Amino acid sequence: GCAPSGFIQKSKHTYLSAGCDLIELRHDGQTVGVLIGAPEDWSSYYVRMFAMRAEYQRPGLTRRFVRECVFEPLARAGIERVVAETSPANIAMSHLFTELRFRVTGNVLSDRWGPLVRYTKFLAPACEAEFLRKFGGGAPCRADTSDKEDMP
Repeated sequence: GCAPSGFIQKSKHTYLSAGCDLIELRHDGQTVGVLIGAPEDWSSYYVRMFAMRAEYQRPGLTRRFVRECVFEPLARAGIERVVAETSPANIAMSHLFTELRFRVTGNVLSDRWGPLVRYTKFLAPACEAEFLRKFGGGAPCRADTSDKEDMP
């Protein structure tokens, strides 16, 4: 691969610190999850990266973190959708997006990342209805399951 120069590394750091949000989930004084995201436009929020420590990767806990720390605050701020992309080979993220009621809204083939599937979680019901009206329903979203799992 091609190694980024010092200038590119510094530019990346500047962009991530000035143009992105870092949402950290902590438990017992330790970071157990992190999400990096940024506004994509005036009504969309793009999730650049999301990770949870292995021992905290339980569906109920992950859904609660995303709902309470991402979806609810963004919806209150008037954001209509959350978008993210992942490799079709990343079964765990694809499964999580399905559980969180994201819809597949596109795909791209990138020279840097290879094939990516674009997912959208509509926070505004009117936006989702318009998407479905324009582009068809496809398979219905899987029902969200309960969040009964607690912290370890």
